[in-house]
Order: sequence, then structure tokens, then C-alpha cells
Amino acid sequence: VPASNQKIPAVLYALATFGPEATWRTRVWWGPNGVTIDAPGDPTITLAQWQALRTQFGPVPGALVRARMAFNPVIPVDWQHDDLPFSYAARVQALTVDRGRFTLRLEDGQVTVPPWSGVRVEQTVTEGELAWRLDREAGVLTVTGRPSGDNRDLGQLALPNAATSVARLLGGELTAASAVPEREPDAVIVSPPMRELAKRCLEPSDNIIAEHLLLLAAAQEGPLGPDPYATAGRRFAAWAQKWAGLEPTEFRPRDGSGMSRHNLVSARGMARFVRQAMNSELREVFVEALPAAGEGTLRSRLA
Repeated sequence: VPASNQKIPAVLYALATFGPEATWRTRVWWGPNGVTIDAPGDPTITLAQWQALRTQFGPVPGALVRARMAFNPVIPVDWQHDDLPFSYAARVQALTVDRGRFTLRLEDGQVTVPPWSGVRVEQTVTEGELAWRLDREAGVLTVTGRPSGDNRDLGQLALPNAATSVARLLGGELTAASAVPEREPDAVIVSPPMRELAKRCLEPSDNIIAEHLLLLAAAQEGPLGPDPYATAGRRFAAWAQKWAGLEPTEFRPRDGSGMSRHNLVSARGMARFVRQAMNSELREVFVEALPAAGEGTLRSRLA
């Protein structure tokens, strides 16, 4: 079971598919009847970027936010239910904000959430140590204990639905779009290049970026269909056999991040991935993307 080492073949799959300099363009059209967004799957778009667009073009209260997403909101079927409230297990969506996360804060003695998060806070017990539990499906954060101390961030949790949160940020209601306007977009958000996404994924071991890279690479062969992860897994495994010379029995991928405990790869198979990377044109960008002593997942090791 490779756990987060699953990110190594996932990143190599994306690098080999797109090349180190590839970028993705999220296009936005603003109009009197709402907003249309073409979301190819950039996992890095931030709250500040969406807020800047709203400031530039003005809110669209009550209007529709039409989104054409390269992949629909999905949670890999094998992820553990107990992980789902946490930021490292956010819903994987082509239209997203802050990698599907929101920040929990203590403000003036109250536990607060951003209004665009789609989460409602319920304080049930006011005595004892402060604690909270998120029911992501219901969008309810249950808080127990007595909040005290200075205003501060308490941590990050997973948004119930990041695409819906983007629509709230823009002032409208989310709906699916099958087509986009033929005119030039009013704004374009360009992702960092693939080499930077590789580093953002591998150095800190970011689950959500890994999942986006897997689905982006697999979608290059055609639509992912009604079961995106099943399709992506088959394409990922077939690529591994062709690119790194793995045997069909050496690699069974279920996701891109390693969160699923049903991912399997042989030790020889993982060695073949690394050997092929080190003997290919991807060597430099692959080595640069890995954490070095004292940084990322090695920040407290080998320093």
C-alpha cells in the first residue's frame, strides 16, 4: 500500500502527459444575466482571485453562475468516511477555491466560518474544552465547549461543495453549463506551470493537487464518464505499463494521492517509476519537485 508515495507516479503521469511548462486557463464571462465559467481543473485558484474578479466586475446577486467543469464533484469511493471533514480530504472538483478548504476562526468569543462556505455553526454545549465536529454532507459544524482567548485561526476543514462556494463568492447560484460563450472571455485565470504544480504536490504531499493532476492527465484521452475514478484508474495503469514497463499485476491505482487504502504497487514497480523518471527528460523537474532535507514533508528530518 503506497500511501502518499502514490503521488510520485501520479505526478509523473501528469508531467509525461503535459510536459513541465503546461498551464490551464480558467475562463470567465460576465454578463447581465450572470457569470459563465469554463473550469478545466486548476486546483490552485484562491479566494483572493475570485474576490478580485467580483471586485472588478461587480457581484451578480441572485443571478446564475454557469459552470462547465472538466470533472464533476467527486469523492473517491475508497476514501475513509472519518477523513472527509478534514482539509486533506476535500471534495475533488474542477471548479474550486483554496483547494476545497475553509478556515475556522475564533472571533470575539465565537467560532465563525466564512459566509461563502455553506456551513452553519451550531453551539450545543457551552462548558468544557473547545471542540468541533463537521458534518460535511449536512453543512453543519457542531461546536462544544467555551471559546476563549484572542481572535485567531483554529484550523482548516473541507468545504461541503467548493463549486457552490465559488458561486456564492460571485453572488449567484450554481448551475451546470454544457457550452460557453463564443466571444472572448472577460477574464482568464492562468494556473502555475506543470513543473510548479508538481512541486506544490510532492514537496508538502498535497492530496488535492495530486487528485487534480490524475484526473487532468486521464481526461486527455477523452471524457471520464459517469465514474471518473474507475476510468482514470484504468488509464493510469495502462500508462504505467507503457511508460515505466510495469507488469499488469504490479500497479493497481485507485486515486492519485494515496488516500485510498486499496491502492497497490509492488516495490519493484515503484522502483521502475523512479528509474524511468531519472533516465528521462523529466529528471530535472522531478528531482526539483521532491522534498529536500528540511523542507516540505522533510522539514523536521535530515536538516
